[in-house]
Amino acid sequence: MDLQPLTPKQRLAVQLSRQHQISIYEGSVRSAKTITSLIDWMDFVRNGPRGNLLMAGKTTRTIRDNCIEELVKMVGPQLCSYNQGKGVLTLFGRRIIVASGNDESSKDKIRGLTLVGAYCDELSTMPESFFSMLTSRMSEADPRLIGTSNPDSSNHWLKKNYLDKAQVHLTRTGEVKDLSSELDLARLTFVIDDNPTLTPTYVQQRKAEYSGLLYKRLILGEWCVAEGAVFSMFDEDLHVVDEMPFIVDWIGTGIDVGHAVPFAAVLLGLGEDGRLYFTGEHRYDPNAKENQGISKANSQLSPEYLNWLRTYRKPHGSRFSPQTGVQPRYHVADSAARDFREQLHMDLRRLGSRYGSLQLATKDVLPGINWMASLLQQDVLKIHRSCTGLIEEISSYVWDPKATAEGEDKPLKQDDHSIDAARYVLFTLRQKYRRRINFKHEEVAAA
Repeated sequence: MDLQPLTPKQRLAVQLSRQHQISIYEGSVRSAKTITSLIDWMDFVRNGPRGNLLMAGKTTRTIRDNCIEELVKMVGPQLCSYNQGKGVLTLFGRRIIVASGNDESSKDKIRGLTLVGAYCDELSTMPESFFSMLTSRMSEADPRLIGTSNPDSSNHWLKKNYLDKAQVHLTRTGEVKDLSSELDLARLTFVIDDNPTLTPTYVQQRKAEYSGLLYKRLILGEWCVAEGAVFSMFDEDLHVVDEMPFIVDWIGTGIDVGHAVPFAAVLLGLGEDGRLYFTGEHRYDPNAKENQGISKANSQLSPEYLNWLRTYRKPHGSRFSPQTGVQPRYHVADSAARDFREQLHMDLRRLGSRYGSLQLATKDVLPGINWMASLLQQDVLKIHRSCTGLIEEISSYVWDPKATAEGEDKPLKQDDHSIDAARYVLFTLRQKYRRRINFKHEEVAAA
C-alpha cells in the first residue's frame, strides 16, 4: 500500500491524540479518519509502554475488514499477522487481543483484563457498557485508548457522555478548541474533504449521493437526530410511474408475512433503461373492511402469492414480457416467518426450479433504509402506481421520536408492511443487480 504523507490536519490530530488518554477520531465517511487513527495506533504499539493490548470492533469480522487488513497492507505480513482462530494479532512483535463488542454481554469478554492500550473501531455501534468496562481495565501507567466513529444521533451515549465532554476538540474546519473539561479526551473531527487521496470529482460525486439526515451525518459529519420523514427525498411526481420500459430481469420479490396484520409482497424488475422498478404488489389485509377481520393460514397465503405471480399481467402501456405471469429469480421472505417459508418452499418445489429460489431476508434496518434511500436519491428506483400500499407507506414512513430521544435511530413501527418487503428484496439482493444499474455516480454501485 502506498501511503500518502500526512496532511497538516492529520499530523495535528496525531499530535493532539498523543497528549490525551482517550482519542476519538470521528466524522464523515471516506474522511481518512481510520487511516490516521491506525497510524496513531501503530506508533503507540511500537513505542508505547509494555503491557497488554486490545483491538475491538462490533464484530471480529468488522475489525478485521476495516482495520487489520489495512494494517497488513501498510506494514506487510512480516510485521503484521492475524491468527483468527486464536483471536490474536501480532504487530511489530507485540501480541494484541482481538475482541468484539456487539452486545451487552460483550463486556464480560474483557472483564479481568489489565490493559495498557486499546483500539476501537466504529465505537457508536458498541454498547456503552462495553466501552465503560474497557476504560476501567486500562489501569497501567500512561494508558491510551484510540477509537473511531461515524456520527449517529445527537442523543447517542458516545456523543453525550464522551465527545461533548472532551478536553480538546479539533473541529471540522481545523480549529483547535480547548474546552477545559476534566475528561482526558481528544475529539478529532474529519470530513470527506480532509482525505488527500480522493479526487475533487469523487468528493463531489459522494456529496451528491446523499440528502437530508444522511448528508448531515455521512458528509458533514454531524451528530443529529433522526426526525421527520425517513425517505424525505421521495417525490411522487418523480418516483411513481404509470408506464414502464421493457423489463430485462425479474430480480425477485420481497415478502413481509402477516396474519393479524397485512401480508405484503412486492415484485422487483430491472428495466432496459438501467433502473429498478417495483412493478406490482400483492397484499392481503385481514383488517380491511371487505375481509371482516378474517386472517389466513400459511397454506392459503403461499398459494395465493404464487398464483398472483402466475397470473400477473403487465400494467397498461408498459413494455415487458411475458403478457401474463412472471417467474422471479428469488423470493426474499422475512427470516422470522419460519412456518410461512416452509410452506412456500414446499409449494415452490411442486412448481419446479423455474419459479425461483427462496432467500432469507437481510433485515438490518438502517443499512437497508440507507440503501433504499440512495437508490431513490440517485433516481434509479421507480414504483408503479399500482403498488398503492407501498406508495402510501413510503410517504408516511417516519422516525420514532421515542427511540430518537434515547439515542437510537428506528423508524416508527406502524404501516410498514410493504416498506419492509421492499427493503428486504432491495437490500438482500443488491449484489445481484448493483453493477447493472445506471447510477449517476459509480461509487454508489460499489457501496
